[in-house]
Amino acid sequence: MRRSELAYDRHSDCSTDAEDDETEWRRITSSPRNARSSKLANSPNDPKPMKVSFGPQSTATGSAPEAQAPTSTDAEVPITRKLSNAPDDLTFSRIWRLAGDEMEVEDRDSRHHSFKKARVHADLEEESTAGGVALPPLTRPPPLMRITTGGGRERTLSTFDAYMTACETMWGVIIFLKFGELVARGGVGLALCVLAGATCVQLLNCLGLSAVATNGHHNGAYNLLVANLGPTWGATTSLLYYLGMSALATVEICGAVEAFDLMLQQQEGPGYVTSSAYYDTGLIGSVALVALATVRGHNSHLVHKIGLLVLAAFGLTLSATLLGAASRGSLATLGSNMAPPHGLARVTYADVSLMVTFIFPCFAGINQPVNKAGELRTPFVSVPRASIGAVVTSACVFTLILLAIGSTKPLAQIEASDFILDTYPSKYVGLIGTIIVGVGSCVSCLDVAPTILQTIAADGVVPGFQRLGLHRLSGGHAEPQRATAFTCALAIPFAWLGGIELVALAAAALFLQMYFTMDVCCLILAALRSPGWRPKWPRIKPWQAGLAALLCAVTMLVLNPLLMPWVLVGSLATAGAISLLSGGQELGSGDAIVGLQYSVALQALHSMREEISLAFGSGAERFPLRWRPQLLVVVPSAVADDALDETEADAEASVLIALAHSLKEGRGLTIVATIASPPEKQALSPFGHVVATRARSNYAVASAAVTHAKLFAAAKQRLEALAADAQLSCFTDATVSSNYNTAVGVMMNCVGVGALRPNTVLIGWTLRRGGKEERPPIAARRAAQAMRALEKALSYDKAVLLLAHRHSDASTFLSTPSAQRAPETIDIWWVSHDGALPLTIAHLLTIHEALSHCAIRVFMWIEQREAAAIGSDVASIETRVRHFLRIFRLRAKHVEVVSLARTPLGETAEARALHKEAQLNEAMVSRTTASTLLLITNLTAPSALHLAQPLTYGDVLEAACAGLPPVLFVCGCAGELHYVD
Repeated sequence: MRRSELAYDRHSDCSTDAEDDETEWRRITSSPRNARSSKLANSPNDPKPMKVSFGPQSTATGSAPEAQAPTSTDAEVPITRKLSNAPDDLTFSRIWRLAGDEMEVEDRDSRHHSFKKARVHADLEEESTAGGVALPPLTRPPPLMRITTGGGRERTLSTFDAYMTACETMWGVIIFLKFGELVARGGVGLALCVLAGATCVQLLNCLGLSAVATNGHHNGAYNLLVANLGPTWGATTSLLYYLGMSALATVEICGAVEAFDLMLQQQEGPGYVTSSAYYDTGLIGSVALVALATVRGHNSHLVHKIGLLVLAAFGLTLSATLLGAASRGSLATLGSNMAPPHGLARVTYADVSLMVTFIFPCFAGINQPVNKAGELRTPFVSVPRASIGAVVTSACVFTLILLAIGSTKPLAQIEASDFILDTYPSKYVGLIGTIIVGVGSCVSCLDVAPTILQTIAADGVVPGFQRLGLHRLSGGHAEPQRATAFTCALAIPFAWLGGIELVALAAAALFLQMYFTMDVCCLILAALRSPGWRPKWPRIKPWQAGLAALLCAVTMLVLNPLLMPWVLVGSLATAGAISLLSGGQELGSGDAIVGLQYSVALQALHSMREEISLAFGSGAERFPLRWRPQLLVVVPSAVADDALDETEADAEASVLIALAHSLKEGRGLTIVATIASPPEKQALSPFGHVVATRARSNYAVASAAVTHAKLFAAAKQRLEALAADAQLSCFTDATVSSNYNTAVGVMMNCVGVGALRPNTVLIGWTLRRGGKEERPPIAARRAAQAMRALEKALSYDKAVLLLAHRHSDASTFLSTPSAQRAPETIDIWWVSHDGALPLTIAHLLTIHEALSHCAIRVFMWIEQREAAAIGSDVASIETRVRHFLRIFRLRAKHVEVVSLARTPLGETAEARALHKEAQLNEAMVSRTTASTLLLITNLTAPSALHLAQPLTYGDVLEAACAGLPPVLFVCGCAGELHYVD
């Protein structure tokens, strides 16, 4: 692997303009070796790597021709990623680029935080879709003096920026408007205890969130949830977060309206703008939501400016509150207000629930640093520090406010007051500050919620969101205007619920459900200790994450005992609806869910005792009711660069996969496999079979390995496409070998693990379309491959299903739904009576919905000497067969015993086999009707000549299947083989 070495001087001037650095980058990447989009390798005459050094004397050495440098008008292509994949699924080249983005030297005195960094780019082949990540061509990479994320935004935010963003969301109107009511209901002591409990819960949630957030690069809460929980559960949990932020926006604006009414009540005249507080909250709150949503939809940068104003107003209001408590309050009053007004024994569940309802939503901003992770210079450090620091700071601020309220007035006066804050110099300072804080917090929530909704809609996981246009960015500033309008329309009904208590309760429940899901995710990752679990900080223990999840559940029960079941049921229903409406998408595919599934599957596999009796085809004879077929479908491979052969191979594979799909009601393992051949020269030998000679190649060993890898990948993709077309849920496997005999034997013995090993091999044999035309080499090769697979399956004691068919007969085989078919039958010709595998296969086929309309007819083929040995006539044997089918619990429409009166003639076993198959075929043709869909009979054992000359065995199958619909030859073990003496 060739790499470009970039040397740099860390002590060089860091104040160079970004334009100069971009020009320098273009000069460095002007050669095809560093422009990955050109996909050109080095010249063979210049094996030495190119070396480039920054500085005034930088020169580039190397004989690679220079490519045209990209112009300054080239649009920077963002890096897109399927959000359903975890970040650790990135290709090596992408990880290397991310590593280069983190190499920086910060200049804290510089406004632009410019830096010099080194980057080493691997000259690898472009992987446009590897691992679910679409990598753009690096025709215009980011300048060296700027760190950019996948969306093209600059990483300019510091830890303090993330910290203030979290605090801005936490410091809302509730702490000024409702904390006095909490003190009046339960006293300062109980309010502080509830505050301490909520702080502990959120600190544990911060630990779990920080561990998951630092376990890879996540740009936003939705990205983090999808990476760990999969698209369905990630979208469901993100919707809970979105609904919680929407409800919190309504809480803030309704609180501001309530503070405005209180300010009107301080003056003479009507105390409300309308006739009552309810209509004030509903009408004014709705109008304010529309106005603020319009501001946010126009330009989100105005939200950040409003945030600065809100922080200033919050600081002034907090200072006025503390000054008022210092000037008018006393420690004696605080001490008398510590206990509840009517005693601790009189505190009710409703009092505690109300405290939790208003205190817990005040800590709802711990996810804000995660939302800003794509813009943080050091996200692994900033996210934990910002979230934990915001929780600790907010807890201290809330404690000061509770103490200030409790020290100003006795509890009786606090309970009688409309507005509790005794700010300095007057109440209007607190009221105006509360209004400003409420409006600003509402705008902040309206900034977060539409962004989450737009991200969910852009991922396309939730059906219908893109039809509404919620994924679009519009306007002059590319804002999610439709998502903002949708959020506003969703938040307005909350304003008409009559007070903020119910809305705050809903917001608290939604946030707690999200935190609970995140803690469970962290618990799974920490307990499983998968290789991808590498959090930067903290090294959380499983019991810590479990304790956090337990405390979230307890807190939700304290809010309302009936609320937690409803939220859980709503979450499960939402996940199920998303999975169902999106086309049966899996409920979980993230790191945590996949790790849990893998662990459970591994434990279940170890606990499953591998019964040797059921692992082979002989189990169908010994335990016909318990035995289930675990299929290995061996499909033919096509010759390279032969379109006709590829079409015929796919047609035969489709028939076999359709039959395997009909046998899936056996609830067993299904593996579809093929053996691809490397480039070979094929010739038809005089004996009628293919003699394959490996073509002499001038490629090196590495080139041969690359060729094998490409053949393997192509074969896997072909099998997966065929299985997807047939809607068959199965595993696929492939191998590349020039020795088909050895490869098919290894595949039969090596695929699967433990009890999940194939015990049945499904093989296809395409019959001639008619006549005695000369057999082409392709047909001979297919016959040889089928014979080798049949030989290995019999020698390894596998049950064999050999489907003999013609393409014309199989074109509609198992392809029409049962509702559109006329009544059809499946005929069983029971020739070998040592096993019941034909009956078992017929039973499994009729369970499937596509063949549930088919009736079963059983024909027992018996020779005259066998009837004489039994000592019974045909009628007695038929009665015995009916009793056997009743015990076997197989419903048969028709049962008949067919006796062979003539002895097969011929000098050799092969000739006698042909004669006997002709007699059996004559009996089958005479009893086959137009409604017969499939015949099932025992397999005739191949002789040594058949193994040496596979096409002679094809003559036996031709004789057996002449004039018949597709025939399925079955063999459960060596005892069930149909031998001809």
